Amino acid sequence: MALSDAIRSMRTGDVLLFRPRVGGLRTWLLGYTHVGMIVGDSNVVEAHDAGDVTELGNRGGGVYAYNVAARVNAYDGDVYWSRLSSPPPSGTIESIVSTYQNHGYDDDHVSWLMGTCVLGLPLPRRPNVVFCSELVTRVLQRAGVLSADIDPSCMTPDHVADLDVYEPPVRLT
Repeated sequence: MALSDAIRSMRTGDVLLFRPRVGGLRTWLLGYTHVGMIVGDSNVVEAHDAGDVTELGNRGGGVYAYNVAARVNAYDGDVYWSRLSSPPPSGTIESIVSTYQNHGYDDDHVSWLMGTCVLGLPLPRRPNVVFCSELVTRVLQRAGVLSADIDPSCMTPDHVADLDVYEPPVRLT
């Protein structure tokens, strides 16, 4: 689907899913390697490590909002859009996302996921940090879109893409 057509149809709560063209083992294991949530008319909110997307302003890592067109055009890979089937009342997601604006990025999330979610080890975690798929899941739970039974800290971008609250992803061109 053409990016310009998708942008005209995007709604708050929809997601962008990112897949590198050449991603090695990580892409093979995970498929999508990053996810961001559409918020407002033309922004995508994402949690990033320091140094990712520096061309769009991310210097220190954490939760950032980017212009959708600029973000998609800056990405060296394939980007997919998935529509949230039943969005909550207007303003709900925007209000929830704003509570994460000062959160940092959990740069150790892969170790934490493997240790805690896969192996069941009770690993400690720094407070006030999130990673991309965790952020999306937490926002959807607080908005009443997703069940509280899902552990947001064990979600990956592929898990988000597979949630039944989203329509099948469409590749943007």
